[in-house]
Amino acid sequence: MLKGINFLILKIILTLISACAALYFGNWSNESILYDISVGVFSAMVLTWFIDEISSRIDEKKARENERKKIFRAHRIIELYLTYYIALFIELVTPICRRNNNTLDIPENFSIADLEDLYRPSLRQPFGYTSSCIRNFYIYDNHLNRCFQEMLLNIDFKYYSELEEIINNFVHESLNNNMENIILSYETNSAQCDSIMNDIATRGQSYAEQLEANNSDQYIRSNILFPYVVLYNSLIRKRDIIRRYQKYIDSNIKMQ
Repeated sequence: MLKGINFLILKIILTLISACAALYFGNWSNESILYDISVGVFSAMVLTWFIDEISSRIDEKKARENERKKIFRAHRIIELYLTYYIALFIELVTPICRRNNNTLDIPENFSIADLEDLYRPSLRQPFGYTSSCIRNFYIYDNHLNRCFQEMLLNIDFKYYSELEEIINNFVHESLNNNMENIILSYETNSAQCDSIMNDIATRGQSYAEQLEANNSDQYIRSNILFPYVVLYNSLIRKRDIIRRYQKYIDSNIKMQ
C-alpha cells in the first residue's frame, strides 16, 4: 500500500514538473530542445495515467467477477438447503387441513394460529412421519444459518455489500430470536404438545397482541406461548430476508 502511494506521488510530481517545464520553455525560453523534452515527458506521463487507469479498471472488473463466482459457488450449496427450508417453512405455517405439497411459495400472510400443527409429523417427502414439522424446520434452519455464516467468514463482499447485509440479517435473526431448545423440549410429551397446539390455535393471536402491548411485563413473558410468538415474528422476518436474498442472487449473481 505504501509503495503504491509513493509511486502515485512520484507520478504527480513528474507530471507537474513536465507540464510547468513545457509551459516555461514554450513561452519564455528559446531552448527548443528542452521544450521538446518537457513536452515528451509530459506526454509520457499523461499516457502513463491513462494506462494505469485502464489497468486499474481491468483489475477491478476481474476482482468483482472473482467475488461473484465465489458467491455463486457458495449459493449452489445454499440453494439445495433452501429448497427444503422453504418446503418445511410452508408446512410449519400451514395447518394440516390446508397443506398442499405442490406449492413452493411461502404464504404472503399467515397468522400465529396457522402454526397449530407444528408438532405434527411432516407430510412432505423425504421427511416422513418420524419427526415433527418444527424439528425438521430447525434442522434446515440451522443448516442455512451455518452456510450463511461461512459465507460471511470466507467472502469479503467488497463489491456486493447489500448481499452481505441481507445474509447478516438472517444470521442475527437466527441467533437473537432462537427458541429451538425451549420449543423442542416439549416434543416428547404428546399431551403437552396437544395442549400447546390447542392454545396456539385458540388464543395465540390474543396473547401475541397482549405481548406486543406489554412486552416488558415479565408475567406476560412467562406465558408458555411466549416462545411461539417469538418464533412466529421471527418467521415473518426470515420470510422477507429469504425473498430479498433470492431476488438479489437472481439479479446480481446468477449469469444472465
